Amino acid sequence: MNPMDSGAYQQMPEPGRSTGPGSTVDLQPRRDEALAYLRRHIHDGDLTLEEYGVRVERVLVGATAQEILSAVDGLPALSDPVMMPLPAGAPQPSAQAHWQGADRPTGVKVDQSWDAARSRNMFSIFGEAKLRGKWRAGRSVSVLALFGGATIDLRDATLTADELVITGLVMFGSLQIIVPPGSDVEVEGLVLFGSRSHDADDDEPLPGMPVIRIATTVAFGDISVKVRSSTDDKRR
Repeated sequence: MNPMDSGAYQQMPEPGRSTGPGSTVDLQPRRDEALAYLRRHIHDGDLTLEEYGVRVERVLVGATAQEILSAVDGLPALSDPVMMPLPAGAPQPSAQAHWQGADRPTGVKVDQSWDAARSRNMFSIFGEAKLRGKWRAGRSVSVLALFGGATIDLRDATLTADELVITGLVMFGSLQIIVPPGSDVEVEGLVLFGSRSHDADDDEPLPGMPVIRIATTVAFGDISVKVRSSTDDKRR
């Protein structure tokens, strides 16, 4: 079973063995385990969408076990037990958090609290509304932009569910959604006397990225999806 399918984290082999010409070390199991571990942390709210993407890229390009392990550096212990003990250098859960045998929980931990599940509402009527910076996304965001503009910046948001749905109505207004590189974005909805643009990423979405589903109705307005990293903003 692929660890990414269940979100289960298994023991990562001890670091220290590197690859090189003629090496037969298979790093794929370590990559799968590191990806599953990072996915647990994004569901715990420990990583923003952009931070998760950066760490996943480090796992995918790591040429040695040590480079792959470095992608989990600095993360806190998981809020619930991991499948097996972590190697030296990775954060360890408390002794009381260890489970034994068949009692171990399985699957991705998803925050089921009311705060995580609730929908956010945005209203922009003859004005401008922005949702950006450090914020906790629930399962959905509802937008009404009427003779106004709305901006949803997801780069520093923490997504605690596998999918975020953005719905709403844009009429004589505009909606801009900013996502980090590697995001998994699906855009649909009705456009009537308006425009919709999506700066689609050239590469495939990064493994484990939550799906951002945008399903809005646009009438005499426009909606745009921008792929942009925080580094891009600093350069601007």
